[in-house]
Amino acid sequence: MNKLFLLCLIFISAGAVFSQQTFTFDLFTAQIQNSKLTVRDNSGNSVFEMTFNSPRDYTVDLDGDSVDEYIVIDSSGSPDIPDYIIYIFNTIDEFSLADSMHSGTTEPYDIFSNEEGGEIIVTGDAGFEVFSGNDTESDIFLPINCWKYDSGQVYLINADIYDLFIQENEEIIDYLDSFSESAEYNCDMSRQNKSAIAAAYANYIDAGEVAIASQFIKKYYLCADIDDFIKNINQILNQGDTR
Repeated sequence: MNKLFLLCLIFISAGAVFSQQTFTFDLFTAQIQNSKLTVRDNSGNSVFEMTFNSPRDYTVDLDGDSVDEYIVIDSSGSPDIPDYIIYIFNTIDEFSLADSMHSGTTEPYDIFSNEEGGEIIVTGDAGFEVFSGNDTESDIFLPINCWKYDSGQVYLINADIYDLFIQENEEIIDYLDSFSESAEYNCDMSRQNKSAIAAAYANYIDAGEVAIASQFIKKYYLCADIDDFIKNINQILNQGDTR
C-alpha cells in the first residue's frame, strides 16, 4: 500500500485530530498519556482505563448522529512491518469499547463513502499476511475490509462498497506492471508478489467482479500451482468477519 496516501486520507477525514490531547464529550474527558488512556467523568473520577502500545487518537462522527466517537489506532511490530488495530469507543451515556478490528500491516482510516452515504472505516484483512512469505518483499499488500458503525455496533459492509476496492486495485496493478518494465514477467516474479496478487484478487471478489478476478490472477500469477493459490485465497475470504 502507498502509506503516504493512507496517511493523507486519515488527516483529511472529518474531525480527525491525532495529537495527544484531552478530548471532551458531554459526560467524559479522554486523554492518553504514556500510552495509557484514562477517561474521567465530569466529577474527575476515572471511569475507564486502557493501555496501548503506540496509540494515536482522534474523534469523528461515524454514524451521523452529531455525536463524535472516540478512535484509537494502535500499532505494534516494527516501523517496516507494523501491526495495526483500530479501536472504536462509544461516548454516549457510557464510555465503552464498541469494537476493534485488526488491520495488519495496512494502516486503518475512516473516509466518507458516497455509496454508503456516510463515514466508513477501512482496514486491511490481516488474514492475508500468510502470503507475505518471509517478509523480504519490498512491499506487503493486504486486501481491504470496509466497516460501518451504527448505534454502537460495527458491521462488515464489503458487499455494499465497490469504488474503494477498484481504486485499491488500480494502485496494485500499477505496482505489478512496474516489474514487467525491466524484465520479462515470470513465475519467480509472481511468487515475489504473491501478497499483491492475492490482495487484488480478493478486492475484485469483494467488489463482485468475479470474472475480472479470474482474468487478473491468470495474467499475474504465472506458476503451476495457481489452482492451489486461488483455493487458499478463497478459503481466507470465506472465513468472513474475523475482526
